[in-house]
Amino acid sequence: MAETDDLELLRARALARQRQLSMAAVPLTAPDAKMVGQAPRPPSAPPVVAPDGYVDPNTPLTPQAMPAASGVAPAYQGQVLSAQQTSPNVVEDAARSFAAGIGQGVVGLAGLPGTIRETIGGALQAVGVPETYSELASRVSLGPLFAMSPSAEDIMPMASAVTGGAINYEPQTTVGEYARTVGEFVPGGATVKAPMLYGAVPGLASEAAGQLFEGTWAETPARVVAAATAPAGAAAVTNPSGALRAVFGSGDPSQERQAAAALLERFGVPMTAGQRVGVEDMLRREMLTGPGRRIAEQQTEAFTRAVLSTIGETATRATPEVMEAAGTRIGAVFDDVQRGVDVVPDAALARRAGDIADTYNATTNVNSQSPIIRNIVTEIQAAANGGKPIPAAVLGRWRTTVSRLTRSSDGELRDAANGLRTVLDDGLEATLAAAGKTDDVARLAEARAQWRNYLALVRVTSGAGANTAEGLISPSALRSAVANQDRTAYATGNRGEIADLARAGETILRLPPNSGTPAGLAAYQIPQMASAGLGATLGGAADLGALGTGATTVAAMFAPMAYREASMLPVVQNALARQGPPLLMPGYVNALAGFAAP
Repeated sequence: MAETDDLELLRARALARQRQLSMAAVPLTAPDAKMVGQAPRPPSAPPVVAPDGYVDPNTPLTPQAMPAASGVAPAYQGQVLSAQQTSPNVVEDAARSFAAGIGQGVVGLAGLPGTIRETIGGALQAVGVPETYSELASRVSLGPLFAMSPSAEDIMPMASAVTGGAINYEPQTTVGEYARTVGEFVPGGATVKAPMLYGAVPGLASEAAGQLFEGTWAETPARVVAAATAPAGAAAVTNPSGALRAVFGSGDPSQERQAAAALLERFGVPMTAGQRVGVEDMLRREMLTGPGRRIAEQQTEAFTRAVLSTIGETATRATPEVMEAAGTRIGAVFDDVQRGVDVVPDAALARRAGDIADTYNATTNVNSQSPIIRNIVTEIQAAANGGKPIPAAVLGRWRTTVSRLTRSSDGELRDAANGLRTVLDDGLEATLAAAGKTDDVARLAEARAQWRNYLALVRVTSGAGANTAEGLISPSALRSAVANQDRTAYATGNRGEIADLARAGETILRLPPNSGTPAGLAAYQIPQMASAGLGATLGGAADLGALGTGATTVAAMFAPMAYREASMLPVVQNALARQGPPLLMPGYVNALAGFAAP
């Protein structure tokens, strides 16, 4: 019998509330209702009285009419009459609502792990999982923190007792409703030291969306979406790059990666934002777009052009014709600057040559040693001891022979040849400087650097592979060739721009495999299918019919594609390539915390 009375009580209250919302109502309700500020019903309308004495506020409440509501306590009648005769204090209502909202926001944050657990359990039950198993699954899957934490609903009774019921205050005006919602979001915003951006902004947006869609199926989704996206709109005004990074992803590249990207940019090599910041998921998404694939195709030729510039060429492919022309041009510079110049080696130069020969002999089996190194060193030492010049023709012949040995597969011989060639060039440079030929000194220095790079590219372009046959240079092949010339110089960063380009290319220009891989499937097919499923669900929930649901499904299926293409817009790419974290990510967490408020 008690249960029946309770049911009737609830039904009567529901009827009174329904009439209050659907008819012109007095700006007075029971203490837990909201003032709407409308005119009362005509006095002729009969009052609606609940079994506990709750009077429909649409009844004209006058001292003469009150006896019609049997069972209403005189004190309560006075409260009703007093409230009817005075308008609500908007400022006081907003203040009390805001304070209640802050309290509820704190409770929501404290109970967030438990609320998430219960939400997951409820979702499992909704799809048919028994309550016992759904609760166990939600506790086990989320870990001990979520399993043991109370929810906001669990904490609320204690919070109500501590605050003397102030946390339960219900807004009496529309302003109060906004104030309470803002208050619910402020604690979450305060945790990231941005209560205005992540508190007031999402709170106001959420309440505005709720008011707009109040009473419809879209009210809750609208509140969630508005709260989650409002910070993005606000932040876009002052920090558009941070907002775009929040929407499309971001990274925190190291200083070395930033330097590598800057070097490639200086040489005109195009890069995507994902390559610049080193985020593989972002890069996979970019490579699924037309602009992303075009950049990947362009950067191979651009990188080859950058490398060829270190030997004085402007071509985009290292074809046999380009390499032959470069070798002839650089060799002509050597011939020109050393023409008619006899070199007299000094004792220091002779000692350096002797050290190279000694190291080579000590590290190479005597039966495998090339006599060329020792013969040239012996003649240099003899010229230095006797003060005799080395004729220009002889010097040129030695240099040609030694340069050929720098391409040897024998690492010890290659190192010795590189060292001896440097000694010969240093002797020529010193002689030119002593003769006051400063222009030739500068030309020789440039030719020396280009020739050394040329020898590395000879090794690269003689390798295997379809791209190599087409004259395209890969960063990995370049790194291998340059490092083999002088591993110490490469490792210590003293090998020049060609080594810097090799290192930068290896760092930045790597592309992830996509086709047929699980990662490629995750980046392309799974988002398409998930989005299509969401579109079908929303279309069905909105009761759009077969045609409308089909349209929302197709539109949602193409949404990930549109999102990927949008990420390649120049303004977006520029924002994503900048260093810095996303500005808005805490806002999404805060939105969740705000909605966890009881």
